[in-house]
Amino acid sequence: MLSNERHSLHPIAGRHNGHRAQAEHRILILQRLAGNRVTRVVVRRAFAESLGITTVDHFNAQFRDDLQGMTFKEKRELFQHIRDLDRPCDREEVKKLIGEHRSQSQLPTAPTPTEEQIGVEPTPSTTGSPPTKEQIGVEPTPSTTGSPPTKEQIGVEPTPSTTGSPPTKEQIGVVPTPPTLATPVLSFPAKVPTLEATLEQTWDTNDDKKEVVLAALEKTYGSDLIAATKDRAVVKAILKFINARQTTTWQEGTRVEPPGSKDVGKLEDAENWTLRHYTDKYRWDAENRQVKPPSFKEILSSLTLAAMARGEEESSGGSEKGKKGAGKSGHTSKYDWDIIGNVGDTFYGLFYKGKLAGQHQTFLDDAQWYAEWKITDCTEIWASSDWLTTAKKKGAAPRGPAYEGKPEDVVSAFLGRFGRRGDESSQRKIFEGGFDNFEVKLHGPLALSASSVNKDWMRVPGAKQTPEEKAL
Repeated sequence: MLSNERHSLHPIAGRHNGHRAQAEHRILILQRLAGNRVTRVVVRRAFAESLGITTVDHFNAQFRDDLQGMTFKEKRELFQHIRDLDRPCDREEVKKLIGEHRSQSQLPTAPTPTEEQIGVEPTPSTTGSPPTKEQIGVEPTPSTTGSPPTKEQIGVEPTPSTTGSPPTKEQIGVVPTPPTLATPVLSFPAKVPTLEATLEQTWDTNDDKKEVVLAALEKTYGSDLIAATKDRAVVKAILKFINARQTTTWQEGTRVEPPGSKDVGKLEDAENWTLRHYTDKYRWDAENRQVKPPSFKEILSSLTLAAMARGEEESSGGSEKGKKGAGKSGHTSKYDWDIIGNVGDTFYGLFYKGKLAGQHQTFLDDAQWYAEWKITDCTEIWASSDWLTTAKKKGAAPRGPAYEGKPEDVVSAFLGRFGRRGDESSQRKIFEGGFDNFEVKLHGPLALSASSVNKDWMRVPGAKQTPEEKAL
């Protein structure tokens, strides 16, 4: 299961990149709400969620000016540090942590963004001089010498001029009405207990578990249903809930563990390990008579795609062709929703120096394009056998262990369990014999723009001819 069929750009990140001014105004509203300890925690979580910061790529996009001059590795380590704190952070706290990192690393201070860059409308000025006291709202001290104070200086509304433009609201002291904004939404993790309680109440009332999950998500998150399906905490909660309702044999066989202390920091060639996602989707350029890559730029889970279908929202992959037809998913079954629970995950193959580490899966023979990331482009992965094959066998459990954590430590844990060998072929074979179709999973989506290998789709070498190519 290394492929999900329909995808689209991240809606949260897209909205906030396009509406920076509204995001800044929301900050002011949230700060005013922070009147007690409980509210401050909610405010921090609400603001962090409003940015949609779930990957290093999102982190870099939201704090681009503050992170100038840092290498990708520094940004990733800083993102992981902030994510692993025992509390959520609002924008100012994140900026402070970035500043402390710069001081410790002796990096130059990032330039202060202008008012235009952060979406604040500057006060009109007729010259390049600094703003006057009137412009910044400070009443000037009356002069004891020279000309008498003007009407504006003593707070008297000036008489409208009979010529020229009338005074603006700012000039006569009227504060413009701020734009109306939607009520800030609580962070998705904060509502996970509500989601779990709803699933508990409705799980046994309907044999269609897919409908049960989607209905519970919709009841918990309302109009934020699609965005919630991309949140790591929400995805993990659904996996845990469904897994807990299976037999003891299944639960023991699917236990996911963190890498041991002996495995942390031991992978010396992490740059040689990559993740690939394959798809049989493509576009046909009739004018130029050639196969074009898919239009979607983000790998989405079956859970997100189902939520989009529920809300009648189309992904950007509707024009694609493929073996199973345009825009149709062929990699989610009833077993995924009823037994396995990893419907919110996206799936990848593990590669070492450009070659697959694990068993070759037959659907790869029909693949037309693939995307690739270094394992260090991700902050967290989990890996195991493909559980679908075993889920179809009553009373069986998947082969091999499952680990979750930092990508380089997860790979290190598998190598350490089965013996660290220097031979490249031997290291790849570690992921073959003891597993049922070894695969890597991420809780949620992954954008092609997060890749440090190639931010575009790449054609599979020796890909089968498409029907259009055969007809030429």
